Amino acid sequence: MARSTYLAGIMRERGISQGEVVRRTGLSKPTVMDAYHGRDVSTDTLVRIAAKLGVSVSALDPDLANDLEGLIVR
Repeated sequence: MARSTYLAGIMRERGISQGEVVRRTGLSKPTVMDAYHGRDVSTDTLVRIAAKLGVSVSALDPDLANDLEGLIVR
């Protein structure tokens, strides 16, 4: 499980509501609320949110991005 501690700030900067994130991502409102409040959410959830908001995963969770980088086989 991953934690998003930066989603709320990105949403505030862009004027995006939780409802808009739900609409863009197709995730449930409770899942988006969990991510917004920095609770544990799946890596897939953070990847989906990042893609739909046009930000990198590292913008939502820098630690997760470092973990994912280590999984990439070169």
